[in-house]
Amino acid sequence: MATAITGVSFGFGIAFFVPVTASRVQVTVRIVIVIIVIVIVIVIIVVIIVVIIIIIIVIVIIIIIVIVIVIVVVIVVIVVIVVIIVIIVIIVVIVVIVVIVVIVVIIIVVIVALRTRIMAFGVAVG
Repeated sequence: MATAITGVSFGFGIAFFVPVTASRVQVTVRIVIVIIVIVIVIVIIVVIIVVIIIIIIVIVIIIIIVIVIVIVVVIVVIVVIVVIIVIIVIIVVIVVIVVIVVIVVIIIVVIVALRTRIMAFGVAVG
């Protein structure tokens, strides 16, 4: 009974050399072993692909979260700046109104005082 060696390659540079004899049981066992090895290699490849896909999905989700956080921070900063500008404008407007009112009151008081002095002067002269 001659023994031949057959090479089974999976295309990954891995070759499994299985000695084949004339015995049908041994040939069946060798075929089963080769099938099991092929299934294991396929399962490992599928697991690696799934892990890579999961890692890519997680990285994309993290990038999206970071982008959303940056956008929210920018929006909050813009809103805060706008609110500060509005508050400053309101304060300036209030100060200007108060200054105008004070100036008008001072002018009215001066005019009234001058009138009374002019009248007093006129009465004194007259």
